[in-house]
Amino acid sequence: MAEPKKRKVESECRKFQTRWESEYFFKEFKGKCVCLICIETVAVMKEYNVRRHYETKHQAYASYTGAEREQKVNQMVAKLQDLSANVKLQLSDKTCAFDFYSIACDECTDATDTAQQLIFLRGVDENFGVTEELLDLKSLKGTTTGMGIFEAVSDSIDKMGLQWDKLCGVITDGAPAMAGAHKGMASMVCAKVKETEDEAVKMHCIVHQEALCAKIVNLGDVMNTVVKTVNIIRARGLYHREFQAFLSDVDAEYGDLLSHSDVRWLSRGTMLKRSYSLRPETG
Repeated sequence: MAEPKKRKVESECRKFQTRWESEYFFKEFKGKCVCLICIETVAVMKEYNVRRHYETKHQAYASYTGAEREQKVNQMVAKLQDLSANVKLQLSDKTCAFDFYSIACDECTDATDTAQQLIFLRGVDENFGVTEELLDLKSLKGTTTGMGIFEAVSDSIDKMGLQWDKLCGVITDGAPAMAGAHKGMASMVCAKVKETEDEAVKMHCIVHQEALCAKIVNLGDVMNTVVKTVNIIRARGLYHREFQAFLSDVDAEYGDLLSHSDVRWLSRGTMLKRSYSLRPETG
C-alpha cells in the first residue's frame, strides 16, 4: 500500500485574510502574521492557528465590538508600524555619529531552504560609545555567489546612509563566497572601501577564533577552582538561597553567581567575570 503524500505548506497557498484584523487582532507585517496585542507571530499563516492564539491568550478583547473594535485595531496597527520605524530611526541617528564601523556577515538557510543574509553592525563615535545592532536581514534568491551577497550588503549600507570611507573591518565565515580572494564578498567590500582611498581589514569569524584560543590556552588551574567553588554554592538549594540572602544583606554588586558547562562554552568569560567581582563575598 502506497504511503500517503505529505502536504507541503508552500503548496497550500496560505495567504493572510484581511478579516483576521478585526476578528482576531492579527496583521500581516513583513511577510509574517503578527498578533497586534502581544506582537507574537504564528508559525503557519492559517486561520486555525490565528484563532487558537486569539482565543487562548486574548479572549478578554472579545468585549470590543463594532466601531470600537475597528478603532482599537487601527490604533494597534499604527503602533506596530511606528514601533518598527522608530527602531530604524534610532539606529539611523546613531550611525550618523560613527567615526568608524565594521560589519559581520553570516549566510544561512531557513526551514524553507531560502538563503538568509544576516548583517551585523558595530560602530564607535567620538566619545568611544559603541553601538552593536542587526543592520539588516536579506533574502537571497537563486545561487549565493560573492557578487550577490556583496550587492545585498552594499544595498543595506547605502540605505542606512553609512559612509564607505568609515568602514574599517568586515568579518565573515570561511565560505568561498564570503572569503574568496577575488570573488568573495569580503574582498569586494575591501575593494569598495579602497575606492575612497581608505582601507578595510577582512577577518575570519571572531567567534571561531575565540573558540580556538579557548581550546589552546590552558586555563585549567583557574577554571577548575572557580567552577568547584560555584558548584559548592549552587549544589544545594539551601546553600544557594543563603548565599543569595547574604549578597543582598551586604549590598553586593551582583545577586548571584553564574554556572558554567562545556556545552555553553560562551558563558565561560561571563562566569569568570562575575566570580571575580564577587570574590570578597565568596571568600
